[in-house]
Amino acid sequence: DFQQVFARKGFVYILRGRLFFRLGAVHDGSGPISYIPGHPGAKKCPWSDGYIMSYIDSGEKNFRFSVCTNEQIRILLRNRDERCIGLSSEQDLTSKSSKLPGQTISGSTFCEARYPSWEDVKYHVVSL
Repeated sequence: DFQQVFARKGFVYILRGRLFFRLGAVHDGSGPISYIPGHPGAKKCPWSDGYIMSYIDSGEKNFRFSVCTNEQIRILLRNRDERCIGLSSEQDLTSKSSKLPGQTISGSTFCEARYPSWEDVKYHVVSL
């Protein structure tokens, strides 16, 4: 259930899943995306293993890609040219400030403010 996942994991977990969907990855345990040539899907990687493309809380695995996710993103990047992958916006999002969000408030401060009733909230940096 989306609401339970959101309440338990917070926005960061949802956002990272959406990001990897945009990179051509399906949930672990799911079939291929038909409109991406050669897309392998993720049926050979069980949802229950708890990697990034699953909502199962498995500790450290929650911050790592399954072999299926790695393979899917690799396939997408091989099949797309830079125009398809490039990001653009019609608005200048930097016109009001030259600082990025992480430069004005720390991740820990944000998490503590966002989840005041949670004990021992931690901010973790995950490299991609």
